[in-house]
Amino acid sequence: MYKLKIGDLVCYNGGGMKYKTLGVVVDFDYTTTKHRTGHIGSILIMWSVVGPVMPRMCWTMQNNRDHIKSGDMTWHELGDWFEVVK
Repeated sequence: MYKLKIGDLVCYNGGGMKYKTLGVVVDFDYTTTKHRTGHIGSILIMWSVVGPVMPRMCWTMQNNRDHIKSGDMTWHELGDWFEVVK
């Protein structure tokens, strides 16, 4: 499936943000059913560097709908738009 693990440094590879975002994987949740996008599971990321375009917050896990800021821990739907930084 996805080759991410807790502690990995990741970036958001969407909207041209691959080299403008950086976060740390904190947790996974595979207990939720399929999300509206068809992806199974959620990922919790603590963002260190954020860009003007960020992935959507997971609607089933998040209460706060503000823009993501540096230092935020945010749940996202798990997908191939997150890449491990090498």
